[in-house]
Amino acid sequence: MPYRPCSHSTLGVLAPFLVAAMLIPTDTRGQTDEQLVRAVDSTFNAAFLARDSVRLRGLYAADAVGMYPNTPIARGNAAILKSYAELWGMNGKLVGTPVSVTTSKSGDIATVVGKYQMNFTTLAGPVVDSGSYINVYRKGTTGKWEIVQELVTSHSPAIQPPAFDTDANMAMSGGSSLKWDDLKVTGFDPGAKIAVVHGDPAGTGDYTIRLTFPDGYRFPVHWHPKAEHLTVVSGSFLLGMGTKVDEKALKTYSPGDFLYLPAKNTHFGGAKGVTVVQLHGLGPIASNLGTP
Repeated sequence: MPYRPCSHSTLGVLAPFLVAAMLIPTDTRGQTDEQLVRAVDSTFNAAFLARDSVRLRGLYAADAVGMYPNTPIARGNAAILKSYAELWGMNGKLVGTPVSVTTSKSGDIATVVGKYQMNFTTLAGPVVDSGSYINVYRKGTTGKWEIVQELVTSHSPAIQPPAFDTDANMAMSGGSSLKWDDLKVTGFDPGAKIAVVHGDPAGTGDYTIRLTFPDGYRFPVHWHPKAEHLTVVSGSFLLGMGTKVDEKALKTYSPGDFLYLPAKNTHFGGAKGVTVVQLHGLGPIASNLGTP
């Protein structure tokens, strides 16, 4: 089921569902409504594995509604398909397994309660997830069962915000009292300096540091395992996003400008004129050459 990353097996078990879907008979006469609904559920797994957008969209009514973790409500089968296509773009693998099927006395409504397993890949790394789903089916005048409502809940715990030290005393550092040391990072040219404003960048808590670069300084393509918040204090800071150094891609940022650098995003840059920037985030801080 569509999902935005919070957290959490490879699903080699998908293959049997593909085979099962291929074996669904085209002549459905004699099958009970429960069997027909379960067949649709199995077809979903096969269509998702095959990246078959036409087949997948056809399982949902035109006015179907999908409600998935961490996403807006998807209204209509086109919007639902778009959510699944986004998972395909993240190399997503997904399998749903029905646990119970209940049909109404009128014979035109069915409810499926099931469980799912899923994994996909984001910029922050692989995500493996499992959870439950409820699908409400409607039988049309032609006897075809379609999904009209889909509700998915993840069993993964919600991501907790980072814990900051709320018991620490208020601290103040005067700019003139900062102790500057040479910035020593593998692959970086000498000339840049670093000063710790607050905290310990090598520890696990929050930190604030300042970096100063001489005029014309350039740093290579690299990435950080954790996100960084950067504010330009003085000078002109140059930054470009990408896996290769491209001077034309550099953008200039002036004093007061703020930048949020997501974890594992590759970038490069430098300075025009003597430039000072301030970084804060959660330690330990690290700079790795190349791409993740």
